[in-house]
Amino acid sequence: DLDEFSETSKYQHPKPYIFATGRIVYKKGFDLLIKAFRKVSDEFKDIDLLISGKGEYTGNLKTLINELDLDERVHLLGPADRKKNVSLFNGCEFFVMPSRLEPFGIVCLEAMAAGKPVIASNIGGTKEFVSEDFGILVNPENTDELASALRNLVSNKEKKDMMGRIAKEKVKDFSWSNMAG
Repeated sequence: DLDEFSETSKYQHPKPYIFATGRIVYKKGFDLLIKAFRKVSDEFKDIDLLISGKGEYTGNLKTLINELDLDERVHLLGPADRKKNVSLFNGCEFFVMPSRLEPFGIVCLEAMAAGKPVIASNIGGTKEFVSEDFGILVNPENTDELASALRNLVSNKEKKDMMGRIAKEKVKDFSWSNMAG
């Protein structure tokens, strides 16, 4: 529902941030994202990683964050209601879906509705609708490739902004009114 994203309030965080959301389970690949973020975090000290969601893998992620000395940079927000998630999408620099397994990837459409570029695993339905115009597809489990995609968007504001504008236009193809009509 694109109207849901017409509310443009942005989540307030002290630094710009990369956003990911979903059930905190192994198949969602948040551990891969944290490892990739570690590879670029020294280069880009002025950006954080925020992850919303809940699940049985939360403890594993907390341990990994601590082991990688990212306690001040990676924030597990816990579950977020719909309104908070929309504000998180609206406030982020871009969205990442690092899944090992994903049938479709509706969260990518939500990021696009917020006018944000996406980085997503090249799997499932995601590879059918995410294009290089507004997204970067990476191979699942490849943290070097994921780190390179993070670096690409963090370091190139003009490209990131252009991709976000294109994403906001392309997502209209997936609106309820368009799909039903």
